[in-house]
Amino acid sequence: MIDIRILVFFLLGLISVSLLTLKSILTVKASKPIAAIINAVAFGFDVIVIKQLIGFDLVTTVLVTVATNLIGVWLSITLLNKVKKDDLWKITVVSKREADTMAIKIAMEHQKIGYTIVPMSNGGSIITIYCYKQMETAITKDVLKSTKAKYHYAPVNTL
Repeated sequence: MIDIRILVFFLLGLISVSLLTLKSILTVKASKPIAAIINAVAFGFDVIVIKQLIGFDLVTTVLVTVATNLIGVWLSITLLNKVKKDDLWKITVVSKREADTMAIKIAMEHQKIGYTIVPMSNGGSIITIYCYKQMETAITKDVLKSTKAKYHYAPVNTL
């Protein structure tokens, strides 16, 4: 039978790791007030977990800490990605082979993903692809990986 204190420690640790993970992400990506609030909550909650550590031996503390970190970080990032809004991504592709350009063109038309192609004087092409959804970006990356084209992608900051 599991000691109820270890279960409470595990749950508090899981919440703490999740909050600290969100804190790390939101400190960079969110507004200053949101970052300040999540920092205060995360560190405040962490004090509760630290107080719980005192009652356990080193092996139990390490095992619970490792487990809560493995689960908590994955869970936090997964949940954050689920609620994250889609961003516009601009993918710039340099294709030196006509076969790659045609494969990309056919795939983008089939998936109804917006793109432009500018022919280069050396016979290659510069292709600009615009992805409005995470799924479109994933599809485009898969298509590009199947070619020898070089590409770069970046989020477009919309005002």
